[in-house]
Amino acid sequence: MPKNTNSQKIGSLGHSIAETQIKASAVWIARNLTEDFGIDIELEFSPIDNEVEGKFIKAQIKTHKKIEIDNGILTESFSKSFLRYVYECRIPIILIVVETSTSNSWYVWIQKWLIDSGNSSNIYDESLNKSLSVQINTENDFKQALTRDLISIASWENKTQLYIAVKGLANLSLRMYDDKLSEILFGYLEELKSANPNDPDYIDLLLNRVIELGTGIWATSEGNKVSRMLFSFLRENGNKINADHISKLVIRGKDYSRTGINALGVLYDNYPEHTLSLNLKSRFKNFDNPRIFYYCSIRERYLGAKSPSWLNEKNDLNLGKIRADFSGINTSIFDKWANRGDSVIFDYVYFDEKKE
Repeated sequence: MPKNTNSQKIGSLGHSIAETQIKASAVWIARNLTEDFGIDIELEFSPIDNEVEGKFIKAQIKTHKKIEIDNGILTESFSKSFLRYVYECRIPIILIVVETSTSNSWYVWIQKWLIDSGNSSNIYDESLNKSLSVQINTENDFKQALTRDLISIASWENKTQLYIAVKGLANLSLRMYDDKLSEILFGYLEELKSANPNDPDYIDLLLNRVIELGTGIWATSEGNKVSRMLFSFLRENGNKINADHISKLVIRGKDYSRTGINALGVLYDNYPEHTLSLNLKSRFKNFDNPRIFYYCSIRERYLGAKSPSWLNEKNDLNLGKIRADFSGINTSIFDKWANRGDSVIFDYVYFDEKKE
């Protein structure tokens, strides 16, 4: 027979404590969710006689019998895939942490924490680890917030919601290919997080913009603009780039970014010795998508050969079970490179399972 484990009992108790606290506030409706991705409960603001206003917060509940608190901070670990889901969601998502031995509870608005802590780009990098620890300040008492801060969050009355809303509209303008609106919205985003190439944090802010654009960086005016800014910076300041920057450039969860690969190609072309010193092969050797390790290995095999010359079919472009095959190209690989950059190689490699 199925057993109700001690962990499940503690989790169920914590859920009940949080749900009771929500209902006791008298201004929220609590709805349990059973099939949402990592979301346990939904809060809807209802200040007058259960009249709903369409103001929602979603929450995940983490429960412990006793919580370790270090200098007023407690931490919870989350998979980066879940944090990406949270960051890209327009509805506010909070974490509620419950201590069953005391019925104390705390919360953190996860999207705000990701933005304020500078981790909004780290969640796309799974080269070294697939999880991230979120910090919760014990000053963020959940019961008290139900009558104050959480109402503001649900009502979109803060700068974080402004940033999230503008970012969402800006990305929508990309998908609608509305260049005029895109220019206005991304210009405003730039004002909210302004920087210039001389700022120490410029590259990190630029990488954040690349990540926020997602697939919109291809074939859109704003995407082309940001790509030009990125490549220009790398050509002039490539020696300032470290391995963490490159991970943010090329990795998107368990996959890769074509723009990031092409940007890495700029570094191999212009700063080959510096790029070699970053030990990228070791960094990406065990990454889920082996093509990144393959690309670094081939570029370093022919270090000093600029793009697209390293793609010459006379070169050995095979690595272990990964084999390059250009036989299906009607023209030449160089013609394909002209449109796709270095990432074109990913379209013409395959895995030879027979190869030892």
